Amino acid sequence: MVVNPAYPRSSAPTRASRDQRFKHAYQASQTRVREVRLFGVGLGAAILFSLLPLLEPWVQQAETATAVLLGLAIFQAGYVGWMMLLPDHATAWGVAAIFFAIGLGYGCLGVALILGSAGEEASGLGEFIKFLSPKERPMLAQWCFIQTLVMGTSGFLLAQYAARWQVRENPPHLPSSD
Repeated sequence: MVVNPAYPRSSAPTRASRDQRFKHAYQASQTRVREVRLFGVGLGAAILFSLLPLLEPWVQQAETATAVLLGLAIFQAGYVGWMMLLPDHATAWGVAAIFFAIGLGYGCLGVALILGSAGEEASGLGEFIKFLSPKERPMLAQWCFIQTLVMGTSGFLLAQYAARWQVRENPPHLPSSD
């Protein structure tokens, strides 16, 4: 057994000595924590907005679409929760990247639905598109483009916030004029 010389065998580490070990660990300011939590609430609203199609009966018939929508919402909510638990500019960057990627996915789905309106073979969506009537396809494509805007805007605002946070905490080192 290796004995740490800082802690004699007879005494257990006290709370003060444990706090001393972590005094150099990063902790965000209370203002930053509050701002990140506000971002989390806004992103949570965007996630709930993405679940609105589940209220439509024709989407509920397509079990694959329901599973994908719920899976994406749970995935996004997990990352937003991670950002709220560990407020840092790096976690904000990660969540922004996730929102950008999901917004891109919604945009691609919208384009596929528009191309698929000419024929089912054109889009490659197969099973999902046969549940949609010709009247429902443009509505879902419009919703996908709205989701692209919502997710893209959310990701952009969060990325801007993360970039400013990163610059404030780690200012760039400019070469001296000497």
